[in-house]
Amino acid sequence: MIVIESGERIITRLNSSLDSGDEELIMDEIEKVIRYGGLRHEASQIQNLIELVQLDIFAILFTIIKMDISRSLDSTCLRVMSKTMYHISRLTLSPSPEVWRFIFDDEFVPIVKSFATNDNIEIRLDSWYFLQQIAGSHPPAHTVLHNFIEDAQRTIVNQFLSDSLRGRAVRFCSHLACHPENREALLKFNLPESLKLVMNSGNIMIGSTSATVAVSVLIGEEFEINQENIQTDILTAFACSLKSLPYPPASRIYPSSWRYGLAILTLSKNFQNRAWMIDNNILELIKICLEQCQDPRTRASILNTLWNLST
Repeated sequence: MIVIESGERIITRLNSSLDSGDEELIMDEIEKVIRYGGLRHEASQIQNLIELVQLDIFAILFTIIKMDISRSLDSTCLRVMSKTMYHISRLTLSPSPEVWRFIFDDEFVPIVKSFATNDNIEIRLDSWYFLQQIAGSHPPAHTVLHNFIEDAQRTIVNQFLSDSLRGRAVRFCSHLACHPENREALLKFNLPESLKLVMNSGNIMIGSTSATVAVSVLIGEEFEINQENIQTDILTAFACSLKSLPYPPASRIYPSSWRYGLAILTLSKNFQNRAWMIDNNILELIKICLEQCQDPRTRASILNTLWNLST
């Protein structure tokens, strides 16, 4: 008979394993957290996830990272925290601000910064995925995340790094750019120019569409898109977001409709962009959005886009 422990029991065991400092024992307990929270599946155990968050799983996992037992354990903790944040944002849960207090720990920036620039590619990948998820899940933490913008810029322009790693840095910046309070910090490091290189590459695996979102909101209505592939990509990504489909196709990246809606609204303020939008069936996408999308941010952006197109 399989005995399913409660979330509280699992967290207690995980806390107890920390006293031993035994990597194998701690990893075993983290595996139980993963199974209990359903973090290997698409929001399969919502109530369990809520319970784990309420029991402050973030603080415990960050405590393990601070213990600096091994890079393998650090990577596992980062992945579990990242997936938890991802599911929280997908489920539109609103945990207490206290749950996020680990981000404001004095050791957060130096520890995660050392990971984000580490020679170990696995820890580096996990770190940028982690930062990407924080940027997309918890806006109050954005002031802390400004400490990573310069590292993101260097990662984006380094063509010797993998597409996956550069793409995570691009999406990190794109998430930040969608919030006005972050734009001055991004402009300080000339992010639009770095992101234009990604955008113009047309390589969706590096995050060319996310780069387009960021550049459009950073530059504003003066931004004009002339390349046909970029025009098509951003509308395709928006269409996928409305249907909860991944983009790029066959990836595990699910675009956020409100961010793409914001970019489309900004682009629609430029008269030159309106023509290609209409030619690429933007009106059909607007109809689908207003019929199916419940996110008030997306709906507001698209209604304003419709107004711009009509003038």
